[in-house]
Amino acid sequence: MIKFNEDKIFENKTHKYLYPLLSIYGQEFCARFNKLFKLGIFIGDLNYYCMKPCLYIVIKVPVENHSISSNNEGYLEYVNEFDGFIKCQTYYETDYMLTMDKQVYVVKLPNELYSCIDSFMMGKYTQMFSKEQVNKYFKFVPGKTKSDLDRNERIQQIRNVLLHDNAYAQIYLNKINKEYDTTFELEDVVSWEFDAQPDLKNEILNY
Repeated sequence: MIKFNEDKIFENKTHKYLYPLLSIYGQEFCARFNKLFKLGIFIGDLNYYCMKPCLYIVIKVPVENHSISSNNEGYLEYVNEFDGFIKCQTYYETDYMLTMDKQVYVVKLPNELYSCIDSFMMGKYTQMFSKEQVNKYFKFVPGKTKSDLDRNERIQQIRNVLLHDNAYAQIYLNKINKEYDTTFELEDVVSWEFDAQPDLKNEILNY
């Protein structure tokens, strides 16, 4: 069972490699979505089967019409506006309550991204996207603040995996040997994917 943190999004591999795809739904979606308390994003739910590849977005919702905190008195309005908006969109699949204070919105992926879910589940990160798609969905952000620099560092690490940048091989080798107390050599890992296969209990709700 997923243990959600009420203060930040659940950082699984779906969040790492698939969350950026939400930009395909357009600026209005992103503007409304950014106002919500996002708790996690997943590739499925064992209690709800979808015929087509979808993303399952979990958000925080007020309980009994009480706002989440005194600093967010308008949050219920944000949720209601998002709810009304997304239900009119062609990519909307369904929504349902996960718990009394957590709601799931299920959105369909476009046809050209169907195969990325299967590749993701197998840990075949280099097969998820074309180079053009990586450049489209995993863009660096402008700016020189600490937040911008930290975000760009995370984006670079993701791009290293998706594009299998051989310059990252030594860094990955050091990480693997330290984490698992192994003695692999560089020639051992250059043909590997540069991240471990997802643990599906962290990527699928009610797994």
